[in-house]
Amino acid sequence: MPKPRKPTNVLHLSGAFKKNPQRLAARANEPRYSLGIGEPPDWLDNSALEEWNRVAPDLESAGVCAPVENSMLAAYCLAVSHLRKAQAEVFRDGVTYMSEQGPKKHPAMTVIKDCQSTIRQFAAEFGMTPASRSKVSAKPKEKEENEYAAG
Repeated sequence: MPKPRKPTNVLHLSGAFKKNPQRLAARANEPRYSLGIGEPPDWLDNSALEEWNRVAPDLESAGVCAPVENSMLAAYCLAVSHLRKAQAEVFRDGVTYMSEQGPKKHPAMTVIKDCQSTIRQFAAEFGMTPASRSKVSAKPKEKEENEYAAG
């Protein structure tokens, strides 16, 4: 599977366009969105909202998110919430349970595995993993970021 295309704002922050200005010209007609992620959706549960409040300020200050990504961040937060709930079940009941056929893996273990995969994918998209973060060199100059976002 090919590597996904890097978002323009990530390339901008990493200095890729200074190194290769043609790369920016090729993306001249790409839509540009305002910075910031916006408010959390009202359908997040308390655990997901807690995660939103934990990560959204850092994403906004890094300048790598836009309001159109609000639902994507909400999906990440819900995956974290579901992971927490499934993990609580495993803490309570154990990794396995006894069925008529013998020991079986707790169903919450599958939920945990699925949530971990989803979280890892969303985290990479937002630059929240060590590997994806190392590819971004955020500039402290807020003016330059805002100029790019404004068009």
